Amino acid sequence: MTLESGIPVLIDSGITAPAAGNTFTIEPSPPGRDFSIIFAVITGTTVSADLQASLDGGTTWDLVTAAILTAVPSGGVGPAGSAKVVTPIVAGPLYRLNYTTATGTIAVRACKN
Repeated sequence: MTLESGIPVLIDSGITAPAAGNTFTIEPSPPGRDFSIIFAVITGTTVSADLQASLDGGTTWDLVTAAILTAVPSGGVGPAGSAKVVTPIVAGPLYRLNYTTATGTIAVRACKN
């Protein structure tokens, strides 16, 4: 899946245990323009996830940001930690969230500016 500017996307759903999430890419922005992504936990009991990137088509994964999401969401609007903005971020690599803690059924949305 590709994150396009201004369109929120459900990137992961049904995560119930520590696991790697779905891979996604980022639509390139016009030259010279930085952009951001906001990730938001929308369901689940507890979650912690690292943002990882792959420059070789998903064969190997490198840590971009540890514990990017750490939250206990409630009713679709979580407390501090349930949403995180990453800026700047680079178009080109494959990305994924690697869930290191997951209880309940986790779902995460993302949106790129």
